[in-house]
Amino acid sequence: MIISDIHLQNGGNVFDFLRWVKKNPSTTDTPFVLLSVEPSKTAKFIEDGLRTTARLLGATKYILMETFDSDEFRKQIDVLLGQDDEAVDLITME
Repeated sequence: MIISDIHLQNGGNVFDFLRWVKKNPSTTDTPFVLLSVEPSKTAKFIEDGLRTTARLLGATKYILMETFDSDEFRKQIDVLLGQDDEAVDLITME
């Protein structure tokens, strides 16, 4: 499983990374979770577009948290880890 912040600090593009992971034969089936914690006003404004783009590019889940909650985060990840790879691909992003 890959978990990546959607807003990369180094200015990189997480969608390029997601595309690379999903096109690479050795990682194509790896669940990919995008995480947004304490989103800015701009990030909140474009959230629907980010979710849609993530889904279209093959992300398994998009998690947005106003404030990081480790228990809630663990619960959401545990759901993904408890599934087999085929079922994980069918999970609807929240």
